[in-house]
Amino acid sequence: MPIEYLPAPVQPWARRLRGWLLSDASALLVLAYSAWGHAAAYQWIHTQVTHPAEAYFGFHVWALVWAGVGVLALAGAVWHRHLVATLATGAVVGIHALWAASHLGGALVGDFARGYVGFSVYSSLVLLTFWSLWRGARTEIQIRPIEGEHSAGRARARS
Repeated sequence: MPIEYLPAPVQPWARRLRGWLLSDASALLVLAYSAWGHAAAYQWIHTQVTHPAEAYFGFHVWALVWAGVGVLALAGAVWHRHLVATLATGAVVGIHALWAASHLGGALVGDFARGYVGFSVYSSLVLLTFWSLWRGARTEIQIRPIEGEHSAGRARARS
């Protein structure tokens, strides 16, 4: 529904929300969600080591790392026009890329029987982030008819 059809007092809020959703802030919010999902998994789901990096550091250390990256991504979503957004994007994409590479390496060496699955998930998030943030500014798409196009098309169809 176009914002113009909303009640007048709501329109400024709706425009601000649309502007925020069209910015990089919404992508950073999704990245924060992903990092917090990892942090939560390390808190109570894991009971055995499933990744070589987990053998070097405890689950709680990895939970703090992922949670910290998620907090940084949330800060980047709030201040999406500042340096913190760039740092947050780099941190979240970087940790996902490292885990993608480790899963691919484990699959190639034979340590992870299904390492390719982890690789595809982690690398998909990295590639989608690159695609969404590097494609430039996004604006609302408005479809308007081109003047004279419809009448000329009808005239050709009749002849």
